Amino acid sequence: MFNIISFTSSGKTVILKLIEASILELFKSGGYGMNVNKINLMYQAEYDKEKTTFEDIQGMQEVKYALKGEAGENLKKLNDPNAELNFQKLLDGKSAVCFFVGFKNTGKSTYLKCMFNFCANTAQLQREKKRIILPVLNAGTEENIAPYEKVINNIKGICDKLSEEYPETKELYLETGVEKFYQYIIETKGSLLPELDFEEECSMPEVRRKSTRIGKLQKKYSLSYQLLRLKFYLSNYCSDIEKVVIIIDNIHKLRYDNEKIQEFIRYYLDVFECLENENSRDSQRHIQTYLIIAARPVTYRQLKNDDKINSYISSSVLIWKNNKIDTVQLFEKIGMGLKTQISVDSEVAPQHDISSRESLYHLGIKFKYKYSSMIEQLCFSDYDLMTEAYYRILSNITWVKKGSFRYSSNGVAQKGVSYTNITCIRALACGNNKLYRNNVMTENARSIDCLIPNLLYNTESQNYGVFILYTMEFFLRRFSEKMAYGDESIVLKDYMRCFTSVFPTIPEKVFIETIAYLFKAEVLRKSVVDIEGPSGEVYDCMYDVEIGTENKMYITSRGRRLFDMLKEDSVLLEICREDMYREIPILDDNMKSSYDLMMEGKQNILFLDLLDIIKKIFDEEREYFELVYKNKKKDIFVENFGKRPLALTLLEGVSKSIQYSGCCNVIGSLEKTKKYITDKWSEFMVY
Repeated sequence: MFNIISFTSSGKTVILKLIEASILELFKSGGYGMNVNKINLMYQAEYDKEKTTFEDIQGMQEVKYALKGEAGENLKKLNDPNAELNFQKLLDGKSAVCFFVGFKNTGKSTYLKCMFNFCANTAQLQREKKRIILPVLNAGTEENIAPYEKVINNIKGICDKLSEEYPETKELYLETGVEKFYQYIIETKGSLLPELDFEEECSMPEVRRKSTRIGKLQKKYSLSYQLLRLKFYLSNYCSDIEKVVIIIDNIHKLRYDNEKIQEFIRYYLDVFECLENENSRDSQRHIQTYLIIAARPVTYRQLKNDDKINSYISSSVLIWKNNKIDTVQLFEKIGMGLKTQISVDSEVAPQHDISSRESLYHLGIKFKYKYSSMIEQLCFSDYDLMTEAYYRILSNITWVKKGSFRYSSNGVAQKGVSYTNITCIRALACGNNKLYRNNVMTENARSIDCLIPNLLYNTESQNYGVFILYTMEFFLRRFSEKMAYGDESIVLKDYMRCFTSVFPTIPEKVFIETIAYLFKAEVLRKSVVDIEGPSGEVYDCMYDVEIGTENKMYITSRGRRLFDMLKEDSVLLEICREDMYREIPILDDNMKSSYDLMMEGKQNILFLDLLDIIKKIFDEEREYFELVYKNKKKDIFVENFGKRPLALTLLEGVSKSIQYSGCCNVIGSLEKTKKYITDKWSEFMVY
């Protein structure tokens, strides 16, 4: 308990410093202020103060429009060599059902439009390629039409298009055409023709009787009628057409539940089967039919839950949407839309004022070789999310600035701009805030605010960091880097079995909560070949994420990139540091933000604090491994998690940053920490 002291203004400064020093000593001694806390909570007021956006800056609006406008759309048209090759193989072969799978906003729709040369949601005849294209886009999003009715209307659309392009089809409405069509129906689907009552049949001429029965067929079996009409046209009047290509896209936008979406696809599979039956009926006329279904992984999994669709999936062609953004093209196209003079002080850009076009071109080169792949991996190649990430970096005034800093009228930095690992990663993680806050657990958090989750996540009562890192290591050791959609995966119960056998004393709840957190952070995802929804024993944990023991999981491109970032430098660890609960006195320098420490020239304190964090992580690792060693589970541990403690992975990144910074006064502490870890670990294992 402190006494209230009266003092004059002349002695105020001295006494305040004495009081502050006394309090600090109490904190450091553990007598006061040792409550568990986080750096970003200590700076709450400053954090809120720094929450600024630059939506109102006219020039940045221009940049944002260019990123998400024409430039972005043009980029979606860039070739995907693998997809192009696979589609060419598809069209050169026999009739097939094809699933075109890709994450959202990866350009599936744009690619299909370019690949098959269509733009409208109507049937198109492409005579030079001897094919008719039926795009089925956004079906059912605007009007309340049942799936069955929608399919009927789409097949009718093909027939109507053929009627426009082939005048000879008008014969259908003449007596000779009725006769031919009637005979065609008798030969193919005669059982569908409704019978007339005896009096009707006797009172009608033969042609009238046949046309009446056809009319009743049209009314009673509308879809079958339109399919018969289509096949009749193709067999008798459209001799130059060799392919029918039906393209279904954006089915996730249908105003149907999962069952209705499945029903919609089943109808088109029936259409495919029906058209295919025509080939077996007439050996002289082979028309290849291709049903292409574009879907997101989650939609693909939903479709797999239907037995009929799943039987097709097992025998269908599967084409992945994989793409790389050419940042040189991106920034060049942005520059073409900007008129204001800007300059970018970067490693590759000239140091004098140049045109915006040339400046952004040079910036594009730098990003292409350093940051483009990072952004692409963190964003899962989502064009919208990627362009928002670029915009966040380009408009940043807290981290990207360097020295004197000013903005031109268009909101793009003119000078004093630095694009480095620190500035770019911090801009992505923090925006224009000085501190990092993990938004993964924030309700309704924007995707752009969750690009970089805290890999050392903890609560006041539970540390998850070691388990998070071990889980990532486990998945990384099993799969190739090329796996983008989880076509290779691990059944969750298999990992659980491995984990619990190695760490039998860790509560299952901690394991499940770790998986759930990584799942919500999109470090782990359900495999594209998984079933939708939880399966097996279901865990509904505090994160409102349901995961079943039978679910197939894989580590995403975001997870891979984040793990690599830990080894590349200390930036990611510095970020995690600000969101960790720790028992440190409030007035300790270790409770200051990285931003403040760097501005105060105390980078050495930041590095020393990181070394302390790594040492504590290692001590936790060692505690767990002592049990592993005691229980003779060393071989299982090494097989699944490797021979090195994960603390050394973290130390690797910090070591690179220390060497790069020139903070020679912490080299000794670095070597001491490394020796401490290696010596203690070697008690269990030979390197």
